[in-house]
Amino acid sequence: MTITADIRQQVRQRAGCACEFCGVTEESAASELTIDHYQPQAKGGSDDLDNLIYSCPKCNSYKSDYWPVDDLPALWNPRVDQATLHFIEAEDGLLYPLTATGRLTVERLRLNRPQLVNNRRQRAERAKELMLLQRANEMVLLLENTNREMSLLMDEQRTLLKEQRDLLRLLLRRR
Repeated sequence: MTITADIRQQVRQRAGCACEFCGVTEESAASELTIDHYQPQAKGGSDDLDNLIYSCPKCNSYKSDYWPVDDLPALWNPRVDQATLHFIEAEDGLLYPLTATGRLTVERLRLNRPQLVNNRRQRAERAKELMLLQRANEMVLLLENTNREMSLLMDEQRTLLKEQRDLLRLLLRRR
């Protein structure tokens, strides 16, 4: 069965226009990515949406028609499991496997190739910068609110001082 343009678009949108294995975006790849069969058609895989993975050409090529035999682990299926069950991403951008499936996936798809490590490191740095920017914006708002409150308090204090001066003048006149 051929994958229709509609199904292709569904898979693409579901993946957020990024490789479901390594996270490379269409923008980074400068083109649309490929549709891969998690379970290869040659090994009995279907064109069901749950078996279709949006994949960059590199991951698709490295995966090839891999399908486990006997007791070998399966590749990580992004349609079924969260990545965090099988990998941990270090600050330096490297992926460390947590399971046999994670180990096989990192090795088979070469998920620690230099470009991906650099991409993950840059993404983490951008996320950190964005978080710092958000915190700075929150601080600016807090300072603006504090300044407004201080300004109101200063106005109130001026009013009270004026009233005190007026009262003192009144008291001094009565003597």
